[in-house]
Amino acid sequence: MTDDSHERRVWLKRLMWLLGLGALAAVIVVAVRHAEAREFAEMVKRASPIWLLAAFALQVGTYALQGEAWYAFLRRHGKPPPRALLFQLSVLKLFVDQVLPTASISGSAVMVKGLERRGTGARVVMAAVVVETVAYYIGYSLAVTGAALLMPNGRTKSAFLIAAGIVVAVTLAMGWGMERLATGKGIRLGALARVPGFRTMKGQLERADSESMRDRTALIAATLLQLGIHVLDAATLCVLLLGVGTHAPPLAVLLAFMLASLVRTVGIVPGGLGTFEAVCVTSMRAAGVSVSAALAATLLFRGLSFWLPMLPGWWLARHEAKHALG
Repeated sequence: MTDDSHERRVWLKRLMWLLGLGALAAVIVVAVRHAEAREFAEMVKRASPIWLLAAFALQVGTYALQGEAWYAFLRRHGKPPPRALLFQLSVLKLFVDQVLPTASISGSAVMVKGLERRGTGARVVMAAVVVETVAYYIGYSLAVTGAALLMPNGRTKSAFLIAAGIVVAVTLAMGWGMERLATGKGIRLGALARVPGFRTMKGQLERADSESMRDRTALIAATLLQLGIHVLDAATLCVLLLGVGTHAPPLAVLLAFMLASLVRTVGIVPGGLGTFEAVCVTSMRAAGVSVSAALAATLLFRGLSFWLPMLPGWWLARHEAKHALG
């Protein structure tokens, strides 16, 4: 890679962060203007520490489930690394996915390297990537569809059902593409070829152990664990709403979170900054939650799920890079 190309990538990353932070600031300003600024400030100030602690515990649970999903697959196809290591790699994966918005490609590549460096076979690791990614998309689709169908009838249900249909179509298409790459069936890359890490990941996927990928028991287990992660994330948002003194229908909160997560996953800004908040607040508002409560809970959620893991993620990234070079 030339110095000019590297410099352009650095400036592009900085621009994406600036765009994301600008979008986040715009969402906050617009939301506060449509709410009572004093009410919003009071909600954040009075947020119950007990509910915040419960929300933090739920977020820790998401990393534990992510690590367990990898552990369950690797245990069936070799000697798995310790659960504590998989927990750390799950935090690292989240950090990389947030810093580099590439639909989880960069985070998966980092996790693959971390497992391979510790002696896990490359073919089994790549099979695990395929199974976990497909399971993520299936779990995603199940969560969105279930929430939309179980919502009580009302004027917003039709809109949510349409949005859910779009989410399912996009997520299944992404899972289909991942499986085709892993089984060696060509797809036209187009603009994907310019996504950082995509070509490397494509080459690694083509080396995945095909027999392991056909393990339906592992796929079902991984899907259930991924579904559990989505439920814990939505539960975190529900708990934070309770923390600011508001109750909302859990299914509506789950659907709002899933829609916002899709924007975060496929967006170009790090961690879906601004776009996640906008979709989450708008969706909860459509479900009857006040703008003040929706914004307060969303910002607290992002503090726990996006900003707080940044420090341990950065430390783990440095630790992995140091040992990889050493």
